[in-house]
Amino acid sequence: MDFKELCLQNGFRHNNGRYFRCVGDGVLQGIFECKKRYIDPSSPEYSERQRKARYITFGIWSLYSNLPEFIINGECGGGPFAPVNLLGKRWQPGPFMGNAEDRRLMEEYGMPFLNTINTQAKVCEAVERLSMVEFHQLLGSQVDLAEAYIKSEQPFEAEMRIESRVFSLWQEFYRQLDTYEACGLPEDFWHLNADVTAETKELFKVWGMIAGGNRERIQSYIQQNYQRNLERITNYRIPVLR
Repeated sequence: MDFKELCLQNGFRHNNGRYFRCVGDGVLQGIFECKKRYIDPSSPEYSERQRKARYITFGIWSLYSNLPEFIINGECGGGPFAPVNLLGKRWQPGPFMGNAEDRRLMEEYGMPFLNTINTQAKVCEAVERLSMVEFHQLLGSQVDLAEAYIKSEQPFEAEMRIESRVFSLWQEFYRQLDTYEACGLPEDFWHLNADVTAETKELFKVWGMIAGGNRERIQSYIQQNYQRNLERITNYRIPVLR
């Protein structure tokens, strides 16, 4: 079956190599096709950069999270996971061989797998499992799972995700700080400092609501996120499948 047809039959909307749908209780799913064409290694056009290309990637997100708009509009460029992750294997770069194998894996394993992810608890389970396969760790950047854990009545796990994100934010800040100091870029430093400080304040606000046990405020917060994301999804005409 043609890959585009497979995605459309399963309720995804296609837009320039990107496929999105929202299923179940606020579960956003995206599949991304790389636009690179296969170039034989013997060709003068071939370069080592071709070895780094994945053909298909995918991602799973919670609409109860404070999602940046570039994820919903597809400008993120791709998802964090590769089809081979579904087999319990980490993606390894190699000669770019086109799309046949990735498409086969998505048809045989990917689509059936995505069709089962329809609750916030399943979002958490799927993202954490795939992260351990691909990255061998739980990513600090997956703070968006905090709200999914809140919705799933798992506040302790939500706090852990926020704590991890705060740590990774400042770890990356100091790593970049060394670069800016070495290159003499003070203006970039102040912009970075302002961005990290603002995100940290937002994270501590959510952390405080969870730690304080203020259920009403917490539920109001994640519901506001959901409504905002739902409006964006409607604007981008992403199908919502119940």
